[in-house]
Amino acid sequence: MKIFDSSFLIAIISDINCEQLIENLIKLKHELVIPYSVCHEVIFGNGGKSLQKMIEKGYFCVIQLNTIEELENLQTSYPYLGFGELDTMITYEKLKTNAYCILDDKLARKIAKVRSLPFTGTLGLLKLMKERSVVSNDEYLKILKELTISGFRMPKEFVK
Repeated sequence: MKIFDSSFLIAIISDINCEQLIENLIKLKHELVIPYSVCHEVIFGNGGKSLQKMIEKGYFCVIQLNTIEELENLQTSYPYLGFGELDTMITYEKLKTNAYCILDDKLARKIAKVRSLPFTGTLGLLKLMKERSVVSNDEYLKILKELTISGFRMPKEFVK
């Protein structure tokens, strides 16, 4: 199971319009979960129509396990994190399943590490897909190039 924060969804769905990548994740037999606050953020921001279509196709499961009060309480400890990152982390903790949080925000990743949550980011997920031959090396490089052009920040070793 993959529990997504908004950065992956915006980058892949809105910025580079790569629905095929989502389909490839499904081929890996991963359940793709979006916490409600993340879904709300993306649908009412960039990528709303595309994400809505993918939800309707059954690509993603949108779940609402956490209340606004729970998110606000956690945000008092981590005021620099948004509801999307917080919802992703709390959802993982409540599900207690074999899952990964997909987080790109540096501070969110730091907190996930402190809370002993398994996580990776957009680039780590892409690398995994390449290693498992779900995307070819050419597709991988093309996606990295498109992400770079879209303004997605990444370490220099990925840009080569």
